[in-house]
Amino acid sequence: MKAKELLLIQPNWNPPLNIFYEEAEFPPDYSIKRMEMGEMAVKYLKRNKIDLAIINLEGIQKDVMKELIILSHLLNDDFEIPFILLSEWICSEVRREIYNSSPSAHLLKPIDAAQLSVTIERILQCGMVSPNNPLPYDLNGGKSYPGNDSFFIREKGVYHKIILDDLEKVVSDGDIIYIHLKSGLGPFTASLCLKKFQKQFPFPSLQRINKSCIINLRHLSKFDNNYVWVNEKPILIGARYKKEFLKKVKIVRTG
Repeated sequence: MKAKELLLIQPNWNPPLNIFYEEAEFPPDYSIKRMEMGEMAVKYLKRNKIDLAIINLEGIQKDVMKELIILSHLLNDDFEIPFILLSEWICSEVRREIYNSSPSAHLLKPIDAAQLSVTIERILQCGMVSPNNPLPYDLNGGKSYPGNDSFFIREKGVYHKIILDDLEKVVSDGDIIYIHLKSGLGPFTASLCLKKFQKQFPFPSLQRINKSCIINLRHLSKFDNNYVWVNEKPILIGARYKKEFLKKVKIVRTG
């Protein structure tokens, strides 16, 4: 099987990302090319087929942020290549700029090989999600493929598998989300906004219901004009999300 082509892009003053040499944990079936951020990276992307880009930032200077915005636009819109962004801890203003660049994942350093490996494998399984490349998943269970019904979340150095059937709802508080499970485990937390969570995991059964909550339609028991009940717990429906919600549910029409 042909190795997946990964492109590591970073400013020229960055130290090497030696994580790729931890062969005991990092899968060997990736071909990794290193490239400095800027014109050389753009030329390489135009001439070569890349499965995934990894942008490694060290410090957040204005010129670096400008290059990031340009590069992310090209990756998302022109080349349709998913990318992972690696950075140190950053302030909320810079974090918003980074999220606006729409990476497939944003990991805070220091990271380890296992964390990066899980993220890469998840993204390569899903690919670029677009109208021309939807996830092959049927809400009624007709289609499936390995990895499309679960994901992993890291908490206190441990990766916990979240199975879609067990996911009840995702609630946000600013840039923090809380993942609630029907089994009662958790809630698990992640530094992420709901919009980015939806983009990373566009499962058809997950539906935004108001500004701060996504529900799993598989656990929807009833609803009226103002509320939905997920496992018998009422949640207010936001007016701007009601139309999309009604498109997802099947209603018996009478008369």
